[in-house]
Amino acid sequence: MLETKQVSVIFADARVHYAQALDQLEQGQLQKAAGKAWDATLKATDGLILARTGREPGDDQQTFTEILTLGLADPDLKDMGYCYGILCGTLFEGCVCDGICEPVEVMCVDIQCVLDYIQTAETLAGR
Repeated sequence: MLETKQVSVIFADARVHYAQALDQLEQGQLQKAAGKAWDATLKATDGLILARTGREPGDDQQTFTEILTLGLADPDLKDMGYCYGILCGTLFEGCVCDGICEPVEVMCVDIQCVLDYIQTAETLAGR
């Protein structure tokens, strides 16, 4: 696995976005919180991909394709692709893009699950 300063920066950025998501959630700004949580998810996934391949994806579609491809090659990464897809659907497509942020309890759980996703990505990246 590749350990570079860039990988560390990306994971640190993911944690900043996650902290901002929690702040937005406390303020009752669910759609903004979902957006920040999605940003954190995307960053953590990009950090994992960079650590595993030496390449940082160029866009969201490339990130999704790459995490799925890595999951096919390495069973330890299989669940990451599924989790990424679920979070993309609920946080980004559903809440951020379409404004469907209900039920609120489910959105709050999804946002809080992003921390587990970041931690798992860091572990799988060898950090």
